[in-house]
Amino acid sequence: MTPEILFNCCTRLQEPDWTQFKAIHISGCIDGGEYIEAGQPAASAEFFGIYGIHHSGEAEAITDTTAGADLAEAEVIAAALSARSDLPVELHPALKEPSA
Repeated sequence: MTPEILFNCCTRLQEPDWTQFKAIHISGCIDGGEYIEAGQPAASAEFFGIYGIHHSGEAEAITDTTAGADLAEAEVIAAALSARSDLPVELHPALKEPSA
């Protein structure tokens, strides 16, 4: 996968220092105009954000899927990042809820 897919939220598409993080986190997102609203269920997500979770618990955006991508695509990207970083992948709790 290209840096544009793996690191599109990172400065100069550069891979982050993985030692800063304890996990990779997938969240459903919608574009709120001035900001991104993460924590959306898969059914209402416009795209998925993949974050590094710092040891402090803070989230840092690593990459976003393209608009219209499904959770399976986000999971493939997160798995590639996990293989590079040796970090576990977590789903936001809203993505674990059954679809209505």
